[in-house]
This record gives sequence, structure tokens and C-alpha cells, in this order.
Amino acid sequence: MTLLSLEGLVAGYGPDVPILHGVNIRLQAGEIVSIVGPNGAGKSTAMKSAFGLLNVHQGKILIGTEDVTNSRPEAIVRKGVSFVPQTENVFASLTVQENLELGGYFNSRSHVAAGLDRVYSLFPPLREKRHQKSGLLSGGQRQMVAMGRALMPDPKIVLLDEPTAGLSPKYADEIFKLIIDINASGTAVLMVEQNARQALMISNRGYVLVDGRNRHEGTGAGLVRDREVAEMFLGG
Repeated sequence: MTLLSLEGLVAGYGPDVPILHGVNIRLQAGEIVSIVGPNGAGKSTAMKSAFGLLNVHQGKILIGTEDVTNSRPEAIVRKGVSFVPQTENVFASLTVQENLELGGYFNSRSHVAAGLDRVYSLFPPLREKRHQKSGLLSGGQRQMVAMGRALMPDPKIVLLDEPTAGLSPKYADEIFKLIIDINASGTAVLMVEQNARQALMISNRGYVLVDGRNRHEGTGAGLVRDREVAEMFLGG
């Protein structure tokens, strides 16, 4: 079953300067899908457009069979989609638990309590630090808080924009393992990631964008083995 579709997407930061030129991306139930490519390829633009943060000038965005093109982010959240931006993705002055509780702001108290139990089970270090200010955490732990908050509404889909950006190799490995765990818990994952090889290796499928257009599509492992993709985008 297709959960999310970007069909013929033309989008950007203004109608006269599109970043995306007819991009097509789909996410099926149970999948991890990665969007990779060079800087400036439109990867984050596609993600932000899907979440209603940028205007779509042509094409459409579907959640299931429902057209949600240019819907507001809060409406997208209520359709079962959460988004973790690359930067400024935690409230530094709030504790870990306060950050997480914000993720369930439109849920009942019992739903929030269940969400906290679920998140702490996925991210045990956060339970230990639940009363600590988020701004005092390491980069990897802050990323866990951001991902945990996105999981609080128990979404069908999580959108991750550069989840390992700026992290040490150790924490990057840990975040990739957590993405696998999130997916195994029943949430489909669509992510943009500069660490393309590692992202594709844990992905069911992947898309390579170049200059705002689809260049390659295939299974994650297949794209890693593809000679052109490897030479141009994966460092050989």
C-alpha cells in the first residue's frame, strides 16, 4: 500500500525559481526509503514540500489516496505524518520529557503517557535524562529527542531530514540502528541523508536526485552496486 506519493512535483522558495522539476517519489507501508544526491539537488526541498513547509507550484502530494497538496503542516500531522528537521529540532531550554510531551500536543493524556513509554523503550538513554535540559545533551542525544518527539503521535510516516548531520561516526551508526528499530515498530520512514551509502544499505528503496530531477531509482542495495551511482555519488 502506498502511504505517500510526490507526483510531478515542481516546488521551491518562490514561483519564479523552482528547485524541483517534476520529481516523483513514493513511500510504501513498511518501507525505509532514502533520497540522496549532491548538495543543491533538491532533497530537503522535496521533504519540506511533502510536509507543507514549501508551496507546490505544480504536481501533487498524496497521503494514501487523499490529495494534501499545499496543506498546512498541522493538517499533515493529523494525517499521520511527522517531520524531523535537520537543525533547530529541539527546544533547548525544555527538558527531554517536556520536548517529548510537545509531540503529543493534540493527543489525550493517556495517549501521551503511552507515547512516552513507547519512546523511552526505543531510546533508553532518554529515560535516564528525561529531567535534563535538552540543550545540555550531546548532538546524538538531541537527535534522539527530536526523533522521539516525532514519534509521540504514533505516526504512520516519519520524514527525517539529514538525521546524522554533524554527528560522530559512533552516533551516526546509532541513529541508523534506531531508524531500523523505528521502522520495525511499524512506522514507514522517508529520509534525506548525505551519508548516502549507509542510508541506502538500510533502505528498501532509494532515489537519486540531481538538479531537482529524478536521476536514478531502485532498491537500496541495487543503487549501492550501480557503477554510475557509486562513482558519481557514493565515492567510488
